[in-house]
Amino acid sequence: MGIRIGIDIGENSVIQYGWDIRTTHNIEPVKEPYCDTIGHSVNVAVKMTRLARSNNFVIGQAIYDILDQNQKSTFELLEVGLDVWSYINYKSGTLYNVYRNYKD
Repeated sequence: MGIRIGIDIGENSVIQYGWDIRTTHNIEPVKEPYCDTIGHSVNVAVKMTRLARSNNFVIGQAIYDILDQNQKSTFELLEVGLDVWSYINYKSGTLYNVYRNYKD
C-alpha cells in the first residue's frame, strides 16, 4: 500500500453534523456525535496530497516558512504547472508553494 500525506497549517473549525445512536449488548443506547474538521488549510492539505510520491509527504509554504534552515534543507520546492496546482498564497498574492521531502 502506498501512502501519500499533505501537511499544512492554519485556522480550522470542528463541526458536529449529526449523531450516531447505537446499542450494544442490550445496554442503554450510546449517543456519539459525528464531527468533521473544515477550513482552508485542511482543503489545501488534502489537495497537496496528490502531489506527494508514494510513501512520502508534502508540506505547504506556511509549514516550510516556520522550519529552521536544517529542516528546510530536507525539502525541495515542487515545480508544478498551473494546470496541476493553482492555489494562491493569500499573504503574498503569488502561487502557494508546495515542498516535498527528499527520499533516497
